[in-house]
Amino acid sequence: MKTYRIHFFVIFLLLFALTAITIHSQDKMHNDFSKAEIILAEDGLSPVEIRFSEYASVTKENFFSQYKSFFGLSQDYEFVQVQELSDKPGQTHYRFSEFYKGLEVINAQLILHEKNGVIHYANGKTVHGINIDISPSISEQTALQSALNHINAEIYKWEITENEIFIKKEQQDPNATYYPSGELKISSNSIDTKRTDMKLVYRFDIYAEQPLSRNFVDVDAVTGEIVNVISRIYENDVPGTGTSLYNGNVSMIVDSFPGGYRLQEIGRGSGIRTYDKQNGDTLSNAVDFVDTVNNFTDPNDQAGVSVHWAAEGTYDYYWSTFGRNSFNNSGGTILGYAHLGVDYNNAFWDGTSMNLALMQLRMSLRMELLNILQILSILMNLVHSMNHSAIFSGLRLNFI
Repeated sequence: MKTYRIHFFVIFLLLFALTAITIHSQDKMHNDFSKAEIILAEDGLSPVEIRFSEYASVTKENFFSQYKSFFGLSQDYEFVQVQELSDKPGQTHYRFSEFYKGLEVINAQLILHEKNGVIHYANGKTVHGINIDISPSISEQTALQSALNHINAEIYKWEITENEIFIKKEQQDPNATYYPSGELKISSNSIDTKRTDMKLVYRFDIYAEQPLSRNFVDVDAVTGEIVNVISRIYENDVPGTGTSLYNGNVSMIVDSFPGGYRLQEIGRGSGIRTYDKQNGDTLSNAVDFVDTVNNFTDPNDQAGVSVHWAAEGTYDYYWSTFGRNSFNNSGGTILGYAHLGVDYNNAFWDGTSMNLALMQLRMSLRMELLNILQILSILMNLVHSMNHSAIFSGLRLNFI
């Protein structure tokens, strides 16, 4: 009997010790989040940046369990890794997509930045507080008809027998087809991906033969209304030229699309896109710089050419010299805006934005840049301001 009591006492102590270790570990991880510098989105619920202290010990494997605990997310939320990138300085960057009740939340992603096996920084856009029913009220076929009515093409890819034969051969799949099938997802018709705008949608990939187009079409799975139409014939990088404001004729990469050529490309990072704000002050004024040929010589295009060419050159400098993939080292999309407002001449970094002559270069993750009309050296100012952006996003240093 005495032996049994000793064994029971030993087992009790072991269980107690294991429980204490587990609780301590959980408290430590929760404390890592509590001590982190966290910047929340406008809704005050989800983070856009998380910067851990140098003593934190968060890893990729335990990040999201602690993330969900700290922010009070239920088991309805899940984060799935979709990409992994490594850079020359020895960091690894993991991109995760958000899912709610098993459905992908379109454009909701978080990127974890790891050094020596520890996550030191995370950034992106997630959506907390989602509260929608994921049971559709209309059938997939009804939603598809709504999408086709919206595209209203004369002929679709799947209606041509040769196309169907080709795709089966190309993909080496006897079941491959251009005929669109709907996938249930959660989407927002707001560029800010607000939780109040979340809708259950069917997403279709619709490829039209005449007139040529290919689009993701999101159809509200409850009402049948069109939520989003997103072109997939977007990036076809081809060599281009143009007349710049201060550097003469320059070479650059442009996009060939059904309407001609435009100042966009995807070969660098997640892309460089340059728009004309037509001397307006809001994004609603922005349109593409378009030419019927790949040589942009119209006087109105010169500002856009300068912005686009300088952005490409700056990206190349960061990549070839430092192995840095765009301003945030994660392939951040560079969006440029020329012709913003009138009579403004300056270039500066304001802590969250790059403000450059002739352009507003708006980079993903809240990077805003003001466009102005006259500047002596577009490339010099762009490199200078991108340096501020890279230093801030990578090191959080203050300038004195």
